[in-house]
Amino acid sequence: MRCVTNLLTVPCQFSPLTSPSMDSLDMRTGETIYENTKTKVAVIPSPLQPKISGISGAYNKGLWRRCFLVAAVCLGLMCLLLMAGIIGLYVTYANADVTWAALEMKVQNLTAKLMVNMDKVSAMERHIAALETRNNVSQVAFSVSLGNPRNYGPFSNNGTMVYKNVFINSGGAYNPGTGVFTAPVRGVYFFIHSGHSLSMGVVGLWLMKNGVQVVSIFNLIRAFSRRYETGSNSVSLALEYPAS
Repeated sequence: MRCVTNLLTVPCQFSPLTSPSMDSLDMRTGETIYENTKTKVAVIPSPLQPKISGISGAYNKGLWRRCFLVAAVCLGLMCLLLMAGIIGLYVTYANADVTWAALEMKVQNLTAKLMVNMDKVSAMERHIAALETRNNVSQVAFSVSLGNPRNYGPFSNNGTMVYKNVFINSGGAYNPGTGVFTAPVRGVYFFIHSGHSLSMGVVGLWLMKNGVQVVSIFNLIRAFSRRYETGSNSVSLALEYPAS
C-alpha cells in the first residue's frame, strides 16, 4: 500500500500487532505508532525527509524575497504620493496668494463704498432731524406791544425795542427778554409793525434782519403842530433755520 505525507508519495510498511494499548510516539526514532484493539500500525520515517526540509527552506527564502519586493513597491508608492501632495500643496498655496490679493482688493472697494454710504446716511439723518423739527412746530406766530400807553424816549443811540406785552407767541420763537424773533423752521414769514407819536418829535422804527435794515417807519417834524401821527409798514421774508 501507499500513503500521502507532506504532499509527497512515500512507501510505508504496516505490520499487524495485537497489543490493545492507546496511540503512542516513540521518542527515540520519531515513529508514530497507531494502535487499536485489533491491529497496531507502525509508520517508518521516509528516507526523503531531508530533501523535503531543503525544499521548505528554499520556499521560505522565496517568500521573504516576495515580501521585501512588496514592501519596496509600497514604499515607492508612498514616496510618489507624498511628492504629489507637496506639489499640490504648492499649487494650492500659489492659488491662495492670488485669491487673497483679490479678496483684499474687494475689501478695499467695499470699505470705500461703505464710507460713501455712511456720509449719505449722515446727510439723511440731518435732513430727517430738520423734518422732525418742522413737524414738531405746528405753527409759528407772535403778536406783541410795548405795553401801557406812555412816552418812550428820547433815545441818544439806536437800540432794540423790547416788546414786553406778548399777545401770541406760538412756537416760542419770540424772546420777550431781548425783543428778538428767531425763525424755528425754514419758511416765508410776514411781519408788520406800527408806531404812533406826536409831531413835536422825530420817531423812527426799523425792522432789522441779522443787523441789516429791511423796512422802516418815521414821521416828519412840523413846527407848532400837535397832531397825532401813526405809521406802519410790512414785509415778507424767507428765513432759514437757524435764522438768516
